[in-house]
Amino acid sequence: MIDETAGRMGNTMWDGAGVVLSGLCLVHCIAVPLALSGLSLWGVSHLIHWGLAWMLVPVAVLAAVPGYRAHRRPSVLVLFGLGLIAILGALFWEPLLGPSRHMTMTMGGGVLLIGAHALNWHSRRCTHREAGTATERSP
Repeated sequence: MIDETAGRMGNTMWDGAGVVLSGLCLVHCIAVPLALSGLSLWGVSHLIHWGLAWMLVPVAVLAAVPGYRAHRRPSVLVLFGLGLIAILGALFWEPLLGPSRHMTMTMGGGVLLIGAHALNWHSRRCTHREAGTATERSP
């Protein structure tokens, strides 16, 4: 049988990883245009976008699903979904969006994912505390 505490710790690890990956996306979106202004290295930047986006998807799912099972807050799932839709939509429709809208959607999706992971982590902690308090009070 899996230790419940270890399971909770592992699940919060995914929220931490999600915050870091989403933050890397934001840093990338801000730093690349500044660092590479005037240079045509779009192909490299494009590959980084795709790589980060496809790492975000499993991390978001691995954090969101067990988190939702613990706290049952649909708002957390909505934030995860909107963040992933924004990031993946920006990648798939980049030619139609243009650079400015693409960057805005990607950064907005990153902010939504950071918020989703933070809210998921906080909700799981609150649920865990409430469960511990209820257990301590029962005879």
